[in-house]
Amino acid sequence: MLRKVIVPTELADITLKDYQRFMGANPTDETFNQLALSIFCGIDQEEYPLFPKAQLEEIETLVQFTLNEKLTWAFAETYFQYEVLVCHSAWLMRA
Repeated sequence: MLRKVIVPTELADITLKDYQRFMGANPTDETFNQLALSIFCGIDQEEYPLFPKAQLEEIETLVQFTLNEKLTWAFAETYFQYEVLVCHSAWLMRA
């Protein structure tokens, strides 16, 4: 069975809403990977047996690398026809 998984490879791939949801869940060392895979990739813990272990570890590594990327701009979220950019706590909206 094929399962399409979108893995964020840069911070711009992560919406502000998802990042806030992730941080609001207070990830610990034990729950970090589970939360990251669930929120950013849509892989729930019940689905882990469907994936080869090496593949899950590779996805976890990519997400960790992405989250450790230095924040240069911030997060961009496209919603309908508006693009909201968050930069230094200032909200800029462009149509």
